[in-house]
Amino acid sequence: MRRWIKSSLVVLLATLLLSLPAGYDTNHFAIWMFSTAFIHSLAWSLAILWVVHRRPILMQGFFAVIFLFFFLETTCYLLFGTRINETVMTIVMQTDLQEASSFANSYLISWTALVILVVGCLLFYLMLRWVKVQRLEPLYQPWVSRILVVVTMVFGFVLPSISLPWTNHGYNTVEGLYHAIDFVEESHSDLDQIVTMLGRIQVYQQPEQADAPVIVLVIGESYNKYHAALYGYPLQTTPRLSAEKNLVVFEHAYTPVCYTHSAMRYIFSLKSCDRRQAGDSLQYVLFPAVFKKAGYRVGYFDNQFTQMKVGFRDYSSGYFMSPSSVSHQCFDVRNTFIDPYDGPFVEQCQGSFLKAGKSLNIIHLYGQHLEANKRYPKEYAYFTGADIQREDLDEGERQLVAEYDNATRYNDMVLGMILDAFRQQDVVLVYLSDHGDNIYDGPQRRYGRPAGGLYDEESKRNIREIPFIIWWSDIFAAKRPEVVAAIQHQSRRTVCLDDVAYLLFDLGGISSNFSCPSRSVIHTNYRPHRIAME
Repeated sequence: MRRWIKSSLVVLLATLLLSLPAGYDTNHFAIWMFSTAFIHSLAWSLAILWVVHRRPILMQGFFAVIFLFFFLETTCYLLFGTRINETVMTIVMQTDLQEASSFANSYLISWTALVILVVGCLLFYLMLRWVKVQRLEPLYQPWVSRILVVVTMVFGFVLPSISLPWTNHGYNTVEGLYHAIDFVEESHSDLDQIVTMLGRIQVYQQPEQADAPVIVLVIGESYNKYHAALYGYPLQTTPRLSAEKNLVVFEHAYTPVCYTHSAMRYIFSLKSCDRRQAGDSLQYVLFPAVFKKAGYRVGYFDNQFTQMKVGFRDYSSGYFMSPSSVSHQCFDVRNTFIDPYDGPFVEQCQGSFLKAGKSLNIIHLYGQHLEANKRYPKEYAYFTGADIQREDLDEGERQLVAEYDNATRYNDMVLGMILDAFRQQDVVLVYLSDHGDNIYDGPQRRYGRPAGGLYDEESKRNIREIPFIIWWSDIFAAKRPEVVAAIQHQSRRTVCLDDVAYLLFDLGGISSNFSCPSRSVIHTNYRPHRIAME
């Protein structure tokens, strides 16, 4: 039994070396990523060690390779807060020799890097000595153990890819590097076309700084508008926004997608979901770059990812903005940190918000992203299951609804903080969510966003319909009463998430070779387009 335990420890060590970095990603998927990577890596380890266990030199070689990958990923995480993922690979592939030299001087020639190297070499030496004297026959020879090993291998290879087929499982160190390179290679041409199109932006008209407002775009997350008091929900989930007088709520706003990574491309580019109106090249034109060409200073504050610290899921939402060749043409200021809660994140960003005239601030929040009880501190648990008067729901379901309503109320508080930060400026703010979520609102009692089946009426209502709000300061109203009147007049028109860039151009007084008045909801020539759902 003792020899069997030692053999199992060898497999466990190999599994952890392969899978631990999958849990380094600092986002809400970290536990899921590590769990699935561990299961898959266990199958890898059992299979490979079964083949090489009779040859100690091959077994040592296997451990040397996986330790090298583990060491590189861990070093990257300790120095930069991220594993070697798509973000890192993109930056590496777009780094020239001068930048590489500067990087080496800043990070690799340091006491921290030296300590990591010494500790890594020591652990590597001790590991190889220990592995060399271990024998794995007790694990693979008895027929009972063989059956257990085979069952575990099948389970480990199959489960991560079928348990949630619509989402990616965590990648071990070898798979992660392969997928990072593959993703970057596939998106490289995409990035090249973005750089090309950004170079073709021509601004025909722009305001002087004294005449230009401060524009704020706030992008929410997973906001079911039917849980907002602003849209008639019986519980007071939006006390801050409901008290604002300079605010218009758009009743008929939609998103063509149900995932953040797709929504972000629609929001940030001029891409249209209506193929009859969309030129293919418009998906490569990013609206912040148009603002920069027009002389605006642009700040981007994202609490789901930064230019460096992201996992695959978050990176897929913003990979097209991460390379320096793109980011520098779009933004003057970007955050280098994220926070588990939006409130502290906004507090930290307030000193960096751009408040002078002719400024654009883009803020992307965590919002009500499920699991909703992780989106707000415990002291903000305002509602309980007892407040949800729904006889069709059981106690657990009512508690989930209460947690979502708490997250909605907390999001309202965060939006109030943002309004207060800009209230004394000549400012207009647009708020919308990337998509909604099912929160048991309908006969099928759906919760979340299951893969497929999103064309049913319940999901269309709760996921495809989104909150869309415009707020302005008193100074903005005094300077531009005609713009305020247009906002109020058009609030009953249908608007799509992919129209927001054109709205911002009008608010900013910008005319360019990519302007399209018929897609700006406050323009007299506005024409709602067909919303094709992906």
